[in-house]
Order: sequence, then C-alpha cells, then structure tokens
Amino acid sequence: MKVISLGAGVQSTTMYLMSCYGELERADYAIFADTGWEPQGVYDHLERLKALNEIPIEVVTIGTLRERALNNDNFAAMPLYTKDEKNKVSQLRRQCTREYKVAPLQKKIRSLGATAKNPAEVWIGISTDEVQRMKDSFVKYTYHRWPLIDLRMDRQQCKAWLAEHWEHPVAKSACIGCPFHDDGFWQEMKDNRPDEWADAVEFDKAIRQMPRLRDQTFLHRSAQPLDEVVFSDQDQLDLFINECEGMCGI
Repeated sequence: MKVISLGAGVQSTTMYLMSCYGELERADYAIFADTGWEPQGVYDHLERLKALNEIPIEVVTIGTLRERALNNDNFAAMPLYTKDEKNKVSQLRRQCTREYKVAPLQKKIRSLGATAKNPAEVWIGISTDEVQRMKDSFVKYTYHRWPLIDLRMDRQQCKAWLAEHWEHPVAKSACIGCPFHDDGFWQEMKDNRPDEWADAVEFDKAIRQMPRLRDQTFLHRSAQPLDEVVFSDQDQLDLFINECEGMCGI
C-alpha cells in the first residue's frame, strides 16, 4: 500500500498530482491531517484536489488546534515563545506536529490495513533543499519514501512543475498561528488576509498568560504582541527546516 502524506503545500501537491498524472506510480491513498487552523486557501485547494476524483484523499483530525490550545490546556503542544521577568526569550518544545499530524496519519494507515508484516509505503513531500528533514519511520507498520528526492527536485522545480500542470495557486501549508512563521509570512498575512491576521492577533493576545506558566507567551519570536511587531524585510532562517517530523509546511 502506497500512501501520500498530503500537507497540501507545494511539495506534497506536486507529488500527489504527479501520481495522478502518471509521472509517478499510482498511490493508493492520500491522507491530509487537519489541524483545523489552516489558511482558507489551503482548504480551498484541498477541495480542488478532491474534485479531480483521482487518488482518494482521506482527511483525519483530532480537533482544532486553536480551540484546544485555548480551552483544553493543550497550549504546551505549540512551540510558543516565552519571556521571563528579565526579558529572556525562550521557546517551548514543539509537540503539535506529532499530535496533530503524525499520530492521526499513523492511526488512519493502521485502519487501512498496514501491519508490521505488510507495512505501508508513506510518501513524504521533502525536496532536495530540505534533505535535513528526512527521517525514517519510527513504527514498524510504515516506511518512508521521498519521491521528490528520488527525482532530484527542489522547491523551485516543484513550483515550476505546478505552473505547467496546475492552474490554481498553491499556498504554503501551515497553521495560521504557527510560531515558526517568518516575518515575510506574517506581513503577507497582514496585508492580504485580514481575517486570518485578526485571528492570529486575537490568539496571540489570548495566550499571554497561560495556566501553569510563570512567563508570558507569544506567537512572534521577538516576544512582542503580534500586532505591535514591525516586521523585518530581511531574509530570515526558515524555521520549518527545524521541524521535528518532516510533516508540516509541505
């Protein structure tokens, strides 16, 4: 059984469409693990892919990350920035990828029949400019494959392929309030997606003092209120490269 881990970003979309169009072998399923807090453009894009009626797309979720963070004391799953009384900035450990992406994906794969004796081949949309994100599966009923690595395609080549084969825009797949956004992403959201920007600002204010934490918490790496940050126009390190499972933002 071949399963595409579909984040609905540039790389995983390229992989999915290549499989649909015969440029890769045919996968059996694609699975989208929904955090419930993706930009609307990602959900619109996912519906367009479903409308192809090609490789079946399964959607799995454990609930909305935003609401669980605020209401169910699950904020610690997010890599929020903290600031203590001496203005020292730190970051909480990231657990949301495993909880909201990896675990639901694995559960679904098990339900589709994968076993240790007959493991599923899971395709991960990592390109050649992100090789440091490649990680082997840590469960016996799946093993990972990276088709874009096999094809020696980087992100720009994926964009070029999509421009030739797909007429619709493909946005970066990442939660609206992900603390790993760089300033360019935040500025673009502020300028072009006011509803999502307002959502992120509201969330940022709501998390300022979280239960069981002495320090204040923030979405932005500067540990300032999001709506007060003057975003830099300088290139920044893409912190998604440090993402723990190679499953977000693809």
